[in-house]
Amino acid sequence: MSSAVLYCRPRCAACNGLVRVLERAGVEFIVRDVTAEPDAFETVAHLGYRALPVLVGSDGSAAAGGEATALARRLARAGGSERRHLHHRTVGPQES
Repeated sequence: MSSAVLYCRPRCAACNGLVRVLERAGVEFIVRDVTAEPDAFETVAHLGYRALPVLVGSDGSAAAGGEATALARRLARAGGSERRHLHHRTVGPQES
């Protein structure tokens, strides 16, 4: 099963809110900190986003802000109800 990728920064209220949405929805995701990982920041910029959080689904769909919440819910529906447990981990710069 592939993961969604959440691009965010520490102490970001909107980012933390989206983490909670993803957790409640049972979406498997990894967190990429754009302040610690230059390639994560470049990915967000390449996608054309200037605001965080940015969520990229395993199908390549991407959204930011409130649209990211809608994408999280769509990913949860697409993943089916078999995913009941949270699968979340933060990726460090050494794992990029």
